[in-house]
Amino acid sequence: MKSFKYLLIIALVGCATGLSYKRATNPKALSQSEAEYRAQSLTDISYKMEISFEKEAEDYKGKQNISFKLGKVYPLRIDFVEGEIGEVVVNGAQMVDISYNKARLTIPASALKLGVNEIKIAFSHKFSNRGAGIHRFQDPKDGRIYTYTDFEPFDANKFAPFFDQPDLKADYQLLVRAPREWTVITSRYADSVLKKGDHKVWNFPKSAIFSTYIFSLHAGPYKVWTDVYVDEEKGQRIPLDIYTRQSMAKYFEPEVKEWFEITKQGFEFFQDFFGTDYPYKKYAQLLVPEFNSGAMENVAAVTFNERAIHRTKASYSERRRRSYTILHEMAHMWFGNLVTMKWWDNLWLNESFATFMAYLALEQNTVFKDSFESFYARTKQWAYWNDDLVITHPILGEIENTDEAMLSFDGITYGKGASVLKQLYYYLGEENFKKGLKLYFDRHSEGNTVLADFFKAFEDVSKVELDSWVDQWLKTAGTNTARAEYECKEDKIVKFEIYQGFKKEHPYYRTHKTQVALLYKNKENGKLEVKETIKTEYAKERTLIEEMKDKACPTLAFINYKDFDFVHIQFSKKDLAAMKENLSMIEDDMIRLMSYNSLFDMVRNAKLSLRDYTEIIIPHLKKERNYNVADKGIQGLMGVITYLFSKEIEDEQLITKIEDFLWSQIKEVKNSEIKRQYFYAYLSVAHSKNALSQIEKVYLGKIKLEGVPIGMDQKWEMLRRLKIYDFGKVDQYVAELKKKDDSDRAKKSLLAIDATEGSLEVKKKWYQASLKKMSPYSLKEMGSALSSLFPASQMDLKKQMSGHFYSDLKKHMLDRQMRMQRLFVGSFIPAFCDEPSSEKLNEFIEANEDLPVGIMKSLKITLQENNRCIDLIY
Repeated sequence: MKSFKYLLIIALVGCATGLSYKRATNPKALSQSEAEYRAQSLTDISYKMEISFEKEAEDYKGKQNISFKLGKVYPLRIDFVEGEIGEVVVNGAQMVDISYNKARLTIPASALKLGVNEIKIAFSHKFSNRGAGIHRFQDPKDGRIYTYTDFEPFDANKFAPFFDQPDLKADYQLLVRAPREWTVITSRYADSVLKKGDHKVWNFPKSAIFSTYIFSLHAGPYKVWTDVYVDEEKGQRIPLDIYTRQSMAKYFEPEVKEWFEITKQGFEFFQDFFGTDYPYKKYAQLLVPEFNSGAMENVAAVTFNERAIHRTKASYSERRRRSYTILHEMAHMWFGNLVTMKWWDNLWLNESFATFMAYLALEQNTVFKDSFESFYARTKQWAYWNDDLVITHPILGEIENTDEAMLSFDGITYGKGASVLKQLYYYLGEENFKKGLKLYFDRHSEGNTVLADFFKAFEDVSKVELDSWVDQWLKTAGTNTARAEYECKEDKIVKFEIYQGFKKEHPYYRTHKTQVALLYKNKENGKLEVKETIKTEYAKERTLIEEMKDKACPTLAFINYKDFDFVHIQFSKKDLAAMKENLSMIEDDMIRLMSYNSLFDMVRNAKLSLRDYTEIIIPHLKKERNYNVADKGIQGLMGVITYLFSKEIEDEQLITKIEDFLWSQIKEVKNSEIKRQYFYAYLSVAHSKNALSQIEKVYLGKIKLEGVPIGMDQKWEMLRRLKIYDFGKVDQYVAELKKKDDSDRAKKSLLAIDATEGSLEVKKKWYQASLKKMSPYSLKEMGSALSSLFPASQMDLKKQMSGHFYSDLKKHMLDRQMRMQRLFVGSFIPAFCDEPSSEKLNEFIEANEDLPVGIMKSLKITLQENNRCIDLIY
């Protein structure tokens, strides 16, 4: 990470101590050095806010009263981006000359004093349509207006003036004036709600102490459901609320019961596992529109992406994914909220634990007993992919400013961090793990921590020294490989070794604790069954496993049984042949899932051709009846078609073979979960006239697919696919469906369908729209269009309009919101799975090393994936 290029060392004028700090080059960002300096002098922070909302206004007004103790007197930064500042009063004196540069308000040292200070700031700010700060949304269905906040990692300052960093915890007291029909939600219930004409005034008591990024304020005419979690033994009652838009209430109503049930199961599990009670007064959950991520763990007022509401009956996998998100955010009430990392370099203390603990709670305390299969198939693959990139980083990375913090919400922080914690859980045992967590919370409640604080608790409980484990797993990047090699004589193992490897960029051997399974073919039914398992460790290039000697020679030896290790599994020639031949006959679901994944890894690593992979997979996949395993195989076939289009390989026979297989499975499979996945895959890859005709018939109801619900969302997706090829009467169907569905989802689907039209003029229109800084489209609306702009079959149009990409990137995108920067790069970058596009991209990267970190990261990932595509074997 070359983050030093983005920092400027500035001597702090007026600092009596002689200390200095590094200020981020981006004036809207905060550097770690500056945050550390500010944290040295500030304590006992309290915020008292008055906020006034008007229904039709594009902005809101507020008064911020900040009290705090100051240990050093120096020019003090208050973070506030793109707002308007009115009167400022410091310690009773009105400030005449205000230093405000649309990013920070600087209070001169002469106005401050040692000890208690009070700053009063009158301000206003526009609502956001980009999801950061306070987002305003008008429901196209009924005209109602909803607002909600989203502040992580550094966006509380886009709402109001704050000391916006995680280790400056504070309490918050609110007085909110809002339209009469609105409900106002934050971390506490209001003490009083008074009617004032067309408005109500909500008076909220002082909150608990927590960081600015998890403070929240949501307001609008939300529909609410209520319940209560009761623990009779503790005498504990936690009020529970769930809020949705009024127009989405009818869709959410069938899901309310399970949502509350998962919430209660989460409280039951986490309070017991952590040995620490839930620390706040109530627990609200809001499902909100146009949310940028999956959810956000605001203290006692969690926000979720409204896509968690399904307009048809949710499938098992959709329910499981939703339940995971509920539990992930709840785990944050302890990891992140009660105890918070000091700075963003320890973000993994929040996200890795919330991820691992959510899966553990799902598997141990809900109906979703296959959750770690889902963890492996999705979260862990995200981690493996991220760790193989040129921009990978250690779990404990260097985050020198808040721009870099935004980029750390990735597969390493979530997936790899959770994976190594799963290994630590296995390594220490559950009881030591639980005791270590309780000690950690006891010691650091309402505080901020660093790496050493966390592991000290585990070492004190388990008496196990963890320094070397931390050095190997948290402070280095890259994923090892592991392969079993063994010799047999007279049907007995005489030698069994595990070979560990690494990439040259990350030359580290690590200590792995794992299980090895020996599988043998059952002569009666032909299945490969696990008959022997050995717990072992390996830490060197070659590790001899003595316990294997004299075991019966297996049909297949499998490393990382039960998936406690974090490693790329490779296979000996013997085991690879056995796996290919017997894949569908492997009895253990997890081994079968991991085997499917390993085969597609071989494709991506140019060790297995696209054609050979397809020939191997289809006969086995036809027999698969486990949803998680089938989904992995289906995703692989979708990947084959995507790569064929990317490489411009016109193999209609292979594409048609995959299409026909997917359709036959839709018709033949009885399991509705698997059938849905086949249909969604078919919808994503349909290309031939026959396949498009089948989709049209399903849309018109001429073909009924039992077990596959077809609602409005599915219908819009079918029309989007048909529009790519301008198939049949698609324009007529779109006009007809538009009259039936006036929701915001329909609005975004219409934008996607417009963008996907195979017209150069349409592509240019959206390209120009993306360049405009003041866009009429919300970020989510723009994302709906741009993500549909260039389907795989329209790369010729992308090539025709790619000439200005690099110049326009530098001209228009450098000061844009990071999410928009990455959306622009991902949508328009000229990378075509060929050498010329890779060469040009590489030249641009080398010539522009000072680009914003978000753009540079996207460019480097694209270059690596483009080169990977070039190397694929057809």
